[in-house]
Amino acid sequence: MRYTIFASIFILLSCSTSKDESRLIMQFPEEEWSKATPAALKVNEEKLQNALAYLASKCFEDGIEEVLIIKNGQIIYEGDSTKKAHNIYSCSKGFTSTVLGLLIDQGKLGLDDPVATYDSSLLTLYPDVTFRHFTTMTSGFSAAGRSRWNDENSDWSYTPYTPEAPHFAPGTHYEYWDEAQMTFGKLLTQVINEPMRDFLKRELTDKIKMGDWTWAPEQSVNCIPINNGCTNVKVNAHQLARFGHLYLNRCNCNGKQLLSTSRC
Repeated sequence: MRYTIFASIFILLSCSTSKDESRLIMQFPEEEWSKATPAALKVNEEKLQNALAYLASKCFEDGIEEVLIIKNGQIIYEGDSTKKAHNIYSCSKGFTSTVLGLLIDQGKLGLDDPVATYDSSLLTLYPDVTFRHFTTMTSGFSAAGRSRWNDENSDWSYTPYTPEAPHFAPGTHYEYWDEAQMTFGKLLTQVINEPMRDFLKRELTDKIKMGDWTWAPEQSVNCIPINNGCTNVKVNAHQLARFGHLYLNRCNCNGKQLLSTSRC
């Protein structure tokens, strides 16, 4: 299978010497990011331009039109098309894990809770698997059926939520496996009893002024769409930068702690 490269790029920089200092000196964006010259934030203009030229030489037809570079909460370089939205593919996994962090903070589940408590279809084959296993990609989960990519080694069957025998005992190996991440998304959907996108937008992304964004579903559970746990978040570079900037700022937005620092 040929994979499409996500064209929007954002780069977040901080020159702080400690995490606490980073929080103090970084600006968090309002409706729009503030802007500064590279020199004002002690960035070497010549080296920046050389880096951009090198990046442009490796890009396809869009070049660096969607590149956005931010330092300490201020834009120091912006291409012409940074508001163009894309599927961010596996970067979507960070959105799924953020849903987990919020649920732990809200006391709705524990990291070491057995997932079969929330989904009885996992009880027979995965009785000891926990949310920790899913979020660290050590669950060993595998789904029944052939891969939709016609490759026996690929990890996305047409029945991604139907369990089959595990690849390994939980916690014994690491495996980057999309079916596991999709089932992780299904589990979280069952806990919140609504689409993950709706929950995350209300509990987090609206608070950091990300605006509207989409997360395409893959099937449903209890008539609730399951936003695909491994892919299909669609945002632009500015929106993704807000999400990344929140974590760089240890999940603190203008003095409000949106996720506990232990999850950032």
